[in-house]
Amino acid sequence: VSRTRPDEAFNHDWRRLMMRETVGDWRVHAADLAAGRYDAAGVNWWFRPDSTHFSGNIWMASAAWLRQLPSPDQHFRDRWSCERWVGSVPGCRAKSLACSDRKFWAEDQGLLAELLRG
Repeated sequence: VSRTRPDEAFNHDWRRLMMRETVGDWRVHAADLAAGRYDAAGVNWWFRPDSTHFSGNIWMASAAWLRQLPSPDQHFRDRWSCERWVGSVPGCRAKSLACSDRKFWAEDQGLLAELLRG
């Protein structure tokens, strides 16, 4: 989480949520990926045609999906392109672990605390 905010607690909470949801249940997500149910798993998948991605860079993906993506060095332009790399090819079957299309750093600020209470 590299977003500069005066509230460092938010960044800590966001990292904690990504770790808990993605890494905490890695065996479940790895099994889903291995079974072909999903191509990638992470928190807060964005279904935007111009920027399909997981918020943050803590996610898992199948090797088959990663092989379809462009070389990371060819895709890199700025810090946001790193987030968008996993969704840079259309058709990713994403498993969004906590929410989707939510700006909880802006208008949905209470959502992060709610998700952490789980």
